[in-house]
Amino acid sequence: MDAARLHHLSLLLVGVSLGVNGYVTTRNGVSVGAGAVAAVGGALLAVVSVYSLVTGAESDVETRVAMVSALGAVLAVSGTLLMLFT
Repeated sequence: MDAARLHHLSLLLVGVSLGVNGYVTTRNGVSVGAGAVAAVGGALLAVVSVYSLVTGAESDVETRVAMVSALGAVLAVSGTLLMLFT
């Protein structure tokens, strides 16, 4: 897989994870402000990533950077799933 695509897909996963975390935080009444900011930030990351993938406006990303962002995405999704199922 191309490093730029991997990077943008990873950012998409992180954005979705942030959005879900923010939504759950807001829904549970823990912190409405923080949850709303996380949800909006996550949605913005997801939208920008999808835009970059669809339009082909991908940046030049090193393979090492793409791998680190993929690791971050795996950790973010894992944390979200652990939060949802515990």
